[in-house]
Amino acid sequence: MGNSDDSDWQRLLERERLLRTISDRIRKSLELSEILNTTVKEVRDLLQVDRVMIYQFQPDLSGVVIAESVADGWSSLQGQAIQDSYFFGEQCFDPYSNGYVQNTTDIYTSGLSQCYIDLQAEWQVRANLVIPIFQGNSTRVWGLLAAQHCAAARGWQAEEIDLLQQIASQVSIALTQGELLRQTQQQAQKERLLNWVIRAVRQSLDLQTIFTTAASEIGSFLHASRVEIVQYLPEQQVWQHIAEYRQSSDLPIALGLEIVDANNPIAAQLKQGQVVQVASQDLSDPIHQNLAQTLPGKWLLMPLQVAENLWGSLSLCRLTATWTSWEVELAQTLAAQLAIAIQQAAALEQAKAELEHRQHVEQRLRSSLKEKEVLLQEVHHRVKNNLQVIYSLLSIQADMVTDLQVRAALEDSQNRVMAMAMVHQNLYQSNNFARINFSEYVRSLTLHLFGMFQIRTDQISLKIKSSQDLTVPLEQAVPCGLILNELITNAIKHGFRQGDRQGELIVSLTPSDHPAQIILSVVNNGAPLPANFDLATSQSMGLQLVQLLSEQLAGTLSVRGGETTCFSLSFEPGSEDSDLKRL
Repeated sequence: MGNSDDSDWQRLLERERLLRTISDRIRKSLELSEILNTTVKEVRDLLQVDRVMIYQFQPDLSGVVIAESVADGWSSLQGQAIQDSYFFGEQCFDPYSNGYVQNTTDIYTSGLSQCYIDLQAEWQVRANLVIPIFQGNSTRVWGLLAAQHCAAARGWQAEEIDLLQQIASQVSIALTQGELLRQTQQQAQKERLLNWVIRAVRQSLDLQTIFTTAASEIGSFLHASRVEIVQYLPEQQVWQHIAEYRQSSDLPIALGLEIVDANNPIAAQLKQGQVVQVASQDLSDPIHQNLAQTLPGKWLLMPLQVAENLWGSLSLCRLTATWTSWEVELAQTLAAQLAIAIQQAAALEQAKAELEHRQHVEQRLRSSLKEKEVLLQEVHHRVKNNLQVIYSLLSIQADMVTDLQVRAALEDSQNRVMAMAMVHQNLYQSNNFARINFSEYVRSLTLHLFGMFQIRTDQISLKIKSSQDLTVPLEQAVPCGLILNELITNAIKHGFRQGDRQGELIVSLTPSDHPAQIILSVVNNGAPLPANFDLATSQSMGLQLVQLLSEQLAGTLSVRGGETTCFSLSFEPGSEDSDLKRL
């Protein structure tokens, strides 16, 4: 009697030890397979049975043996998928959900159906004790914990049933812990993959590089046999494979493959923005029948939408396993990131095309402008040459005239022609055909007139008050030049008479106090104007010409006499382009 009590006490201690061991292992280990394999081994050792196994239910309610400990001499069921309507069917699944325990002492005396007896005998099972394993704290049955005796019948004790139920509860905890770990790992891997794709999209604008690397990363992460990036070409009415990943080099190459779009049911679904899941063996349409033989497997196709337009698809394939909901969700997120990359690349290509177009237009404008500059330069050169011809003819004519008055008139005309010729000479030598540097022009014109009248600069001091960078518009340069010619000629002829040529001549072009006007003035300290001088009634052809040119400039001409004589013209530029500007 004492030995029996000691034996019961020893078995109780062993059960308690086993439960503590399994509980500690669950807390310390994150490897579910290791926990399950160790659990079935220690349970078999404790209960002294021939086989202990853990089944996992599949979606079709079949069972797969995922952990097993079996004594020598008996068959192993490890990894086998068991499809039995009695043992794993719906009629048995619901009772398990309510905590049903299958307690079979002897398959031959427990009133089982003959087909089930035969199945158990095939597995070498004589006595069977099956406990449901729940998914965490839910009532969803995850699988079964089974203790089996193969050599003979066996009656299962209440404490053994209680022990297996407690162990099943510990396995449920391990399942919850393992599921949390799996979800955490999946989320970390998902974020890593998404971060890579997002970084690749931001750092690279080369689509082919992005596609090739993304296909490889996605395929490796989701354990796909192949990943295809396919572009829809509506003009050609085809879908073309432009990038791919193959898990094995033995798989056929699909790169460059074209699939017709017309009467294509999968293409029609993608155009509606639908996610398509299809197994190759289920494809019966003419387009995909041959393709299913070349590229077999379970396909997941995600539409790639760019700016609300269908660009193509991200297509993933596995040879056997189906796609889970979280994998579909991840593929959708990746497809959205690829669509962003495509949109960015398209924007870059458009920007490049626009830039190239602008550069081409700019080059054409430069060429056209250069041609026009050459043409204008030639025009100004020829006008200047023609005016010099006229100047020479007038000079010849003046040399042939004996009448001093006529000769003086011809010389005045020569100077006027030269004043115009110098404008074109200045433009011909300049890179700016719209404006002339007035300071240089005044100096050249004055020196020409000094030479014409044989005046030395030590006789009449010349001062030009105009900044070296002031310019005058072309349309105002010729009239300003003619006005200057007349006023300087008038000062030389009448202000500094023969024998009395000492003095100062000042020419200035300055901004007016009125911001929209400029002032052109010629000042000399030679002989003063006659007391009765009136510009309006002057009979001098030169001064009449000055008045006409002033009107052409819409300017105001004024004269001031006294110790110095000052002719001043204030005028307003005719347009914004002809304002007095800095070079």
